[in-house]
Amino acid sequence: MNELKKYYAFIAISVVLIIGAFFIGTQVNSSDSKESKKSEEVKAKSSKDSENKMEETSTQMTTAPKMGSAPAMKEESLKLDSSLPTPAVALKVEKDAIKGYNLVVTTKDFEFKPENVNQAEGKTPQNEGHAHIYINGVKLTRLYAKNYYLSVDAVKPGDKVTVSINTNKHRTIASSNEVEIS
Repeated sequence: MNELKKYYAFIAISVVLIIGAFFIGTQVNSSDSKESKKSEEVKAKSSKDSENKMEETSTQMTTAPKMGSAPAMKEESLKLDSSLPTPAVALKVEKDAIKGYNLVVTTKDFEFKPENVNQAEGKTPQNEGHAHIYINGVKLTRLYAKNYYLSVDAVKPGDKVTVSINTNKHRTIASSNEVEIS
C-alpha cells in the first residue's frame, strides 16, 4: 500500500511540474512576443527615419553636367565642386573588324581609378572614379578603362548606349552622349 501511495505521489508531482512548465513557457513566449513587438517597432521607426534622411539628401543633390542625353540611371548625382575642373565624358561606338562593337570613352578632367572603387572619394571626388555602361537606360556593367568590347549578344541594332562617369562611391558625375547601335 505504501508503494502505491508513493506511485500516486510521483504521478501527481509529475503532472504539477508539467503544468507549471507549460504556464512558465507560455509566459516566456508572451514576454518574448512583447519584446519582439517592441524590437519591430524600433526597427520600423529607425527605417522610417533613414528613409526620411535619404529623401532629404536626394532633394539636396544637383544634377551633374551632361554632354548629351542622360540614361535612366538610379545612381545619385554628385554636386560638383566649382573649385575643381569640371569633368566631361563622350562616347563613340565603332563596329569591330570581326564582330560586335568597340566602345571608346573619352574623358576630360577625369581619371579612371579602379583600385579605389567603393572606397572614400578623397579630395577630388569628381575627377576620379570609374564608369557605368548603360544599354537602353539599363546598367550593363562597370567600366575601368577607356575601351570596352560589346559582343553581338549584348546589343542589337537600334539599342542605345550611354556611359556615365562615377565617383568611387558610384555617384554620377556626368553622362555621355547617347549612341545608337547600327
